[in-house]
Amino acid sequence: MEDRIIEFLPVVGTGPKRPKIAIVGEAPGEQEEREGKPFCGPAGRLLDKLLSAVGIVRSEIYITNVVKERPIRNNISEFITFSRRETNETEEFKIYKELLKRELEEIKPNVVVAMGNVALWALCEERDITKRRGSILESTLVQGLKVIPTIHPASALREFMFERYIAFDLKRAKEESESPKITLPRRVFHLFPTFKDTLAYLDHARKQDLIAFDIEVISRMEVSCISIATDPNEAMTIPFLSRGENYFDPLQEAEVWRAIADLLQDQKVEKLAHNAVFDFSFLYRKYGIRIRPIHCSMVAQALVSMDYPKSLDFITSIYTKEPYYKDDGKIWNKITYDEETFFKYCARDSMCAYEAFLKLIPELKRIGNYN
Repeated sequence: MEDRIIEFLPVVGTGPKRPKIAIVGEAPGEQEEREGKPFCGPAGRLLDKLLSAVGIVRSEIYITNVVKERPIRNNISEFITFSRRETNETEEFKIYKELLKRELEEIKPNVVVAMGNVALWALCEERDITKRRGSILESTLVQGLKVIPTIHPASALREFMFERYIAFDLKRAKEESESPKITLPRRVFHLFPTFKDTLAYLDHARKQDLIAFDIEVISRMEVSCISIATDPNEAMTIPFLSRGENYFDPLQEAEVWRAIADLLQDQKVEKLAHNAVFDFSFLYRKYGIRIRPIHCSMVAQALVSMDYPKSLDFITSIYTKEPYYKDDGKIWNKITYDEETFFKYCARDSMCAYEAFLKLIPELKRIGNYN
């Protein structure tokens, strides 16, 4: 196989030896094979356009691919396949991964942009590029290496909106390229609170001008927990169920719900939720809580950028540096699951909605749609 690798090396990486930014794609296409240069075909021309749009000079960055040879009929499954549950690498792909590792260790970029699922897997052993694009990750291939995944430009040739997403992610890569250090939001989580701590935090929340909240509802249509963020970096998750049992005794739970109702109905405190119509209508139907005044980060996103997705994972990827975490919310219905992960998920929803909303407010006011 090593002889084959040496024989088929028509397209190697190009760029300076100590770049701040490196871009890693999937594999060369027909034009790349012909010219012996990565990203010089239609996808490469789109990449050039997007690099220019965010102020990145192509000659100052390093560009390469995971696989250095053009797959037969451009079918990457010759090297790697993705099924619903697993990823299968051929021995050839593993060799190319090792070559990529040596390549990146030699040039030492501050940040690597992983373009597409193949590059994301090779660098971070993660999948689902549309979910994880924009996240700041640490490479599993090269220890300590900062990676920002984005959609491959070839996909943007078929889906125009992907151009916008790639531009967002390249802009983030440019910002992150000033240092190799991975710096993520420092969130404060208050988890598994005592009854006393819960009431104290709710009292603290009533002293704020704005709070964000999120509820998690289980299949029995009961609130399993509620998170309340008093600012973008601090939140408490208040559980009502833990391992199938009540978290508080009945009298304590009643008092906690009264304190939550007092907070959510306090008109001096503005409330924020994502897809707020679900949260406030559920709490009204279930407990008679009339929440006011209330903001919705989903509606805010729709008003500011009606063509973009309104989901919390998307606005989190655009307006915060929180890595993708939404899959953590799918664990609650499993027989055994990590409660701490689930409660952090609920708290992150509140904090990320809060952070994103603060960044949406100026644009809402500029276009006259804040009220």
